[in-house]
Amino acid sequence: MFEEEKKEKIRELILPFLETQRVELVEMDLQPRGRSLLLRFLVEKQGGITLEDCVFLNEEIGTILDHHPEVINEPYILEVSSPGLDRPLTSERDFVRNLGKTVRIILKELWEGKQEYKGEIYDVFPDKLLLKISSEKILPLPLEKIERGEIVF
Repeated sequence: MFEEEKKEKIRELILPFLETQRVELVEMDLQPRGRSLLLRFLVEKQGGITLEDCVFLNEEIGTILDHHPEVINEPYILEVSSPGLDRPLTSERDFVRNLGKTVRIILKELWEGKQEYKGEIYDVFPDKLLLKISSEKILPLPLEKIERGEIVF
């Protein structure tokens, strides 16, 4: 089975379980590692992922995979972790998950004369992010023009 096909079958198998746990799959990676495969899941949930969550999810995902040898039939190393606090924000879901937080937004091109803005994520829509840059000003930024955002600590 081709690697992309295998990744898609694993994703289809695991996503329903993650949804029941109210956990979002941020990223999944599958790489050869010696005679095994390294299968890495980066997950997030409202309020954040704890170490205990990662241990539980690792055990449950491992059990699901072990019961489906038609999907993954070679030895594998499974890692489940949080993407980390300092990861870049790039998708609508990333911004929604961080409503109310102060961020630095880097744009792909100039918008109203600037390429970088700092402010609070005020609201998120499918096509734009509302960034509160002062008590009087909320700036609408088109999502497609955002290169990335970073949480300001």
